[in-house]
Amino acid sequence: MIDFVLKILAETRSALPERRLDWGNMKLKRYLSEHREFFMDIGRIGLPVALQNLLTSTLSLVDSLMVGGLGSYALGAVGLAGQFSSLLYASYWGLASGGTMFFAQYWGSKDDEGLCRSYGLTMASMMLVGFVFMILAVIFPQAVMGVYTNDPEVQQIGAQYLRIIGLSYPLQVLAMAISCLLRSTENVKVPLYASIGSVLTNTGLNYLLIGGHFGAPALGVSGAAIASLTAAGVNLIILLWFALRDRKGYIRRLRDQFRWTRALIKEYYVKCAPIIANELLYGIGVLLINRVLGRQGADALAAVAIFRSIEGLIFAFFGGLANASSVMIGKQAGAGHLKEAYGDAKRLSLLCPMITLAVCVLVVCLREPILGLFSPTPATAEYVRAMLLIYMVAAPLRTCNYIQVNNFRAGGETLLGAIFEIGGILLISAPIVNLTGLYLHWPFLLVFGSMYLEEVIKVFLETFFTLRGKWLKPVTPEGQAALDEFRGYLKKRHKREACA
Repeated sequence: MIDFVLKILAETRSALPERRLDWGNMKLKRYLSEHREFFMDIGRIGLPVALQNLLTSTLSLVDSLMVGGLGSYALGAVGLAGQFSSLLYASYWGLASGGTMFFAQYWGSKDDEGLCRSYGLTMASMMLVGFVFMILAVIFPQAVMGVYTNDPEVQQIGAQYLRIIGLSYPLQVLAMAISCLLRSTENVKVPLYASIGSVLTNTGLNYLLIGGHFGAPALGVSGAAIASLTAAGVNLIILLWFALRDRKGYIRRLRDQFRWTRALIKEYYVKCAPIIANELLYGIGVLLINRVLGRQGADALAAVAIFRSIEGLIFAFFGGLANASSVMIGKQAGAGHLKEAYGDAKRLSLLCPMITLAVCVLVVCLREPILGLFSPTPATAEYVRAMLLIYMVAAPLRTCNYIQVNNFRAGGETLLGAIFEIGGILLISAPIVNLTGLYLHWPFLLVFGSMYLEEVIKVFLETFFTLRGKWLKPVTPEGQAALDEFRGYLKKRHKREACA
């Protein structure tokens, strides 16, 4: 098959006039030369963060691989417990995203005091969320699992896992706050080092504690939870070690971090409120969807757990670019370079879906070896194969939508993205999945596929608003001073496009 494709490409190339090929090569070289800084930033910021995200995603993958040997119930229970962790992520990510916007824009305008204060406010707000979720997981784990599944055995196993993993939530949240600050100030290597240490710790302890190797007790899902808790601690220790060694680093400046002003608090929460509502309500929408998927049978439940682990690896590549976009666009907007921010946003909206599609195709081609790692039942394996094909079509649209919302936030427009995200999941995906899964009793794969219908609608609307450029609303004096000139540039550009 590959030889046939290569032969077709070679024949196509030979059939094209040499001049046309030369002209195309020249045009590509000129484009790469004109946007050299953009692609350098992608490589310098995006790739290390993508590697970090990939390593972070392997934490859940390693858990799923090693817990999978304990049976479908254990695998499904850990997968559902992981959805509560995802709800935690959704709850604090609004604060982290808002904070990243401030960090990057203050970094671009070289406002160290504003950066320190916004970090302190972000970190304190995120830690409050982390402690609330820790209390729910540690004290009320059975009630939490009851939200996701009505199977008593799955509830019991999941509660056992949650009671331990919940202790890691404040550690995870603090590590995320520090990582966001480091990435925004273009220090992307330290979070990568921390993730490497975390993954190695998690993998080693999982091997020791789940099955009981080298004389260690066989603790099953509790062993997986202990491994993840320890890995979270290692991740935070490495971050703090490197961050505190830098005498000029922002983490050390504790006094500056808590010198909040009323103006900063008001602006921070006004900007963050739509993102917080977005992530929280989106997390609730995901919960409503997972509630349906968790009631489709043991094989479907195990298939969802395996798919989520694979999906996390795919998302890792794209997530690195999304984080790079926040830094790049926020920095440009904060410095008053609004035309550059606008151009970068358009390029990222095309580049990210292309990369996502390439990764999805690779995963689909390697699906059999990947499935072999999980040792699923034949029915579960068949579900996962079909889910990956569905996701290969949906993922590029999903990542295109995600990157555009990310760009809106980085530019200072937080309400527009929230409207798209909340409306999409609460008005389209969650109702359709609940209708088809609980009332119409459609086959599992049709229920699964229906949750991506919102992406088709959103991609047209979000692209329209990206091209309009009105989402650039800087918070720094330098960015605000450049707004009038940028608006004039947009009017002229839109007129030319209308005439063409």
